[in-house]
Amino acid sequence: MRIRDERGQVLFEFIVVFPLALLLLFGVIEAGWYFYNRIAVANASISGADYAVGVQVADPEQIKWCVRQAAGAIGLRPEDVKVKVVYQDGYPALAAVGIAHRYRPLISGILFRRPVTIRSESIRRYPPPLVDIGS
Repeated sequence: MRIRDERGQVLFEFIVVFPLALLLLFGVIEAGWYFYNRIAVANASISGADYAVGVQVADPEQIKWCVRQAAGAIGLRPEDVKVKVVYQDGYPALAAVGIAHRYRPLISGILFRRPVTIRSESIRRYPPPLVDIGS
Protein backbone atom coordinates (compact mmCIF):
# COMPACT_ATOMS: atom_id res chain seq x y z
CA MET A 1 0.00 0.00 0.00
CA ARG A 2 1.33 3.45 -1.00
CA ILE A 3 1.62 6.33 1.32
CA ARG A 4 -0.34 9.34 0.12
CA ASP A 5 2.70 11.71 0.12
CA GLU A 6 4.65 9.58 -2.44
CA ARG A 7 2.17 9.94 -5.31
CA GLY A 8 3.92 12.68 -7.24
CA GLN A 9 7.47 11.59 -6.42
CA VAL A 10 7.91 9.44 -9.55
CA LEU A 11 6.58 12.18 -11.81
CA PHE A 12 8.81 14.77 -10.14
CA GLU A 13 11.91 12.55 -10.53
CA PHE A 14 11.06 11.97 -14.19
CA ILE A 15 10.66 15.72 -14.78
CA VAL A 16 14.06 16.39 -13.22
CA VAL A 17 16.07 13.47 -14.65
CA PHE A 18 14.67 13.20 -18.21
CA PRO A 19 15.88 16.63 -19.47
CA LEU A 20 19.33 16.02 -17.95
CA ALA A 21 19.53 12.61 -19.61
CA LEU A 22 18.51 14.14 -22.98
CA LEU A 23 21.10 16.91 -22.59
CA LEU A 24 23.79 14.32 -21.87
CA LEU A 25 22.71 12.16 -24.82
CA PHE A 26 22.67 15.05 -27.30
CA GLY A 27 26.00 16.32 -25.93
CA VAL A 28 27.61 12.95 -26.62
CA ILE A 29 26.12 12.88 -30.13
CA GLU A 30 27.34 16.43 -30.82
CA ALA A 31 30.84 15.68 -29.52
CA GLY A 32 30.98 12.59 -31.74
CA TRP A 33 29.95 14.63 -34.80
CA TYR A 34 32.57 17.28 -34.02
CA PHE A 35 35.38 14.73 -33.74
CA TYR A 36 34.16 12.96 -36.88
CA ASN A 37 34.50 16.31 -38.70
CA ARG A 38 38.00 16.88 -37.29
CA ILE A 39 39.19 13.45 -38.39
CA ALA A 40 37.56 13.80 -41.83
CA VAL A 41 39.23 17.19 -42.42
CA ALA A 42 42.66 15.87 -41.39
CA ASN A 43 42.31 12.74 -43.53
CA ALA A 44 41.07 14.75 -46.52
CA SER A 45 44.07 17.09 -46.48
CA ILE A 46 46.45 14.12 -46.19
CA SER A 47 44.64 12.29 -49.01
CA GLY A 48 44.82 15.32 -51.29
CA ALA A 49 48.55 15.83 -50.77
CA ASP A 50 49.24 12.11 -51.16
CA TYR A 51 47.13 12.01 -54.33
CA ALA A 52 49.03 14.94 -55.83
CA VAL A 53 52.41 13.38 -55.19
CA GLY A 54 51.47 9.73 -55.77
CA VAL A 55 49.73 10.26 -59.11
CA GLN A 56 52.04 13.14 -60.09
CA VAL A 57 49.15 15.59 -60.48
CA ALA A 58 49.95 19.30 -60.39
CA ASP A 59 46.51 20.62 -61.31
CA PRO A 60 44.99 22.28 -58.20
CA GLU A 61 41.41 21.61 -59.37
CA GLN A 62 42.04 17.86 -59.61
CA ILE A 63 43.62 17.87 -56.15
CA LYS A 64 40.65 19.82 -54.73
CA TRP A 65 38.27 17.28 -56.25
CA CYS A 66 40.19 14.46 -54.55
CA VAL A 67 40.09 16.31 -51.21
CA ARG A 68 36.33 16.88 -51.41
CA GLN A 69 35.75 13.22 -52.29
CA ALA A 70 37.90 12.10 -49.36
CA ALA A 71 36.01 14.37 -46.94
CA GLY A 72 32.76 12.55 -47.65
CA ALA A 73 29.71 13.42 -45.55
CA ILE A 74 30.95 16.62 -43.92
CA GLY A 75 30.27 18.60 -47.09
CA LEU A 76 33.41 20.60 -47.83
CA ARG A 77 32.69 23.60 -50.01
CA PRO A 78 35.10 24.50 -52.84
CA GLU A 79 36.19 27.63 -50.98
CA ASP A 80 37.15 25.52 -47.93
CA VAL A 81 40.06 23.91 -49.79
CA LYS A 82 43.27 25.69 -50.78
CA VAL A 83 45.90 23.95 -52.90
CA LYS A 84 49.34 25.26 -53.73
CA VAL A 85 51.86 23.50 -55.92
CA VAL A 86 55.40 24.87 -55.69
CA TYR A 87 57.61 24.44 -58.74
CA GLN A 88 61.38 24.14 -58.81
CA ASP A 89 63.30 24.15 -62.09
CA GLY A 90 60.04 23.77 -64.02
CA TYR A 91 58.94 20.65 -62.13
CA PRO A 92 56.50 20.37 -59.23
CA ALA A 93 58.45 20.17 -55.98
CA LEU A 94 55.85 20.53 -53.19
CA ALA A 95 52.11 20.03 -52.88
CA ALA A 96 50.41 21.87 -50.01
CA VAL A 97 46.76 21.24 -49.20
CA GLY A 98 45.02 23.39 -46.63
CA ILE A 99 41.46 23.07 -45.39
CA ALA A 100 39.51 25.57 -43.29
CA HIS A 101 36.12 23.93 -42.70
CA ARG A 102 33.38 25.79 -40.85
CA TYR A 103 31.90 23.26 -38.46
CA ARG A 104 28.12 23.08 -38.54
CA PRO A 105 26.71 21.52 -35.36
CA LEU A 106 23.96 18.94 -35.52
CA ILE A 107 22.21 20.46 -32.52
CA SER A 108 23.04 24.13 -32.30
CA GLY A 109 24.35 25.61 -29.10
CA ILE A 110 24.84 22.59 -26.83
CA LEU A 111 28.63 22.41 -26.94
CA PHE A 112 29.62 25.38 -29.10
CA ARG A 113 28.18 28.83 -28.56
CA ARG A 114 30.07 30.44 -31.48
CA PRO A 115 31.23 29.22 -34.90
CA VAL A 116 34.16 26.81 -34.94
CA THR A 117 36.59 26.47 -37.83
CA ILE A 118 38.45 23.18 -38.18
CA ARG A 119 41.80 23.57 -39.95
CA SER A 120 44.27 21.09 -41.37
CA GLU A 121 47.29 21.37 -43.64
CA SER A 122 49.40 18.71 -45.32
CA ILE A 123 52.56 19.18 -47.35
CA ARG A 124 54.17 16.50 -49.46
CA ARG A 125 57.32 16.58 -51.58
CA TYR A 126 57.17 15.35 -55.17
CA PRO A 127 59.84 12.80 -56.07
CA PRO A 128 62.68 14.26 -58.14
CA PRO A 129 62.08 14.11 -61.91
CA LEU A 130 63.70 11.32 -63.83
CA VAL A 131 66.64 12.62 -65.83
CA ASP A 132 67.15 11.23 -69.32
CA ILE A 133 70.89 10.52 -69.59
CA GLY A 134 70.56 9.68 -73.23
CA SER A 135 71.83 6.66 -75.12
